[in-house]
This record gives sequence, structure tokens and C-alpha cells, in this order.
Amino acid sequence: MTDDRKLTLYHSPNTRSSGSLTLLEELGAPYELHVLNMKAGEQRQPAYLAINPMGKVPALRHGDALITEQVAVVSGKFSKRQ
Repeated sequence: MTDDRKLTLYHSPNTRSSGSLTLLEELGAPYELHVLNMKAGEQRQPAYLAINPMGKVPALRHGDALITEQVAVVSGKFSKRQ
């Protein structure tokens, strides 16, 4: 997968982003995983707030596009392999 089509999942264990992680695994989609430590407050650091200003997970980047809602991920917005 070229860099402009690469999937990157921002995830924290034991959160709703686990559903997105499971979906990517079940689809066999190639992706990069960035794990955030919510207990340490990593979701409120400037680096992550630049990705998702709400400081929530999941966030899924696909090239230049970004979705931040679990329902959008599961509904297939990024599940189509190209």
C-alpha cells in the first residue's frame, strides 16, 4: 500500500477503539498502529490533539482523510481495500 493510501489506527486498549482494531485484523488490512496511554494522558498531548482535537480514540487516517468515530470506521468508510 502506498503511503498516500496507508491506514494508521490511533488506539488505546480497553476503549471503543478496540472494535476498529478488531475490524482491521479481521479484514487482513495492512495498517500501522499507534497505541496511546490514556492513563498517562497521551490523548491530551499537543501531538495527538493535532490529529483529533477532541482527544478521543479511535482515529483512523487513510492517506489525507481522517475519521474519528467508531461508527464511521465500522460502517465501511475505510474497510474497502483499494
